[in-house]
Amino acid sequence: NFKAAVQHMHSLRRAWDVSSLHFKSCQGMDLSALVGCTALRTLKLWNCLSVEDVSALAGCAALHTLTLSRCYHLVDVSALADCVAMHTLKLRNTGVTDASALRDAAHARP
Repeated sequence: NFKAAVQHMHSLRRAWDVSSLHFKSCQGMDLSALVGCTALRTLKLWNCLSVEDVSALAGCAALHTLTLSRCYHLVDVSALADCVAMHTLKLRNTGVTDASALRDAAHARP
């Protein structure tokens, strides 16, 4: 597994085989750089205060474990309903108050 605190997220566009990423206290993070990381299975974001949108993660087909902790500005995770491999989502100290779209999507899968 690959564990890094990458200063320039756009360098990840070339990292197609990264399976695990852990970020702590990252400011100015733009998750759109992860769109091409099709092998990404585990992502942990802790204290990444600038994360407000996780819709870019919907393109990470292998993503099965996502931890979002102390991402206070994040309020909507409905885009994660497209992550068909997702089995573990940990939301701690975020602005998310309703994750029912994820539950509904999981029940609709065969």
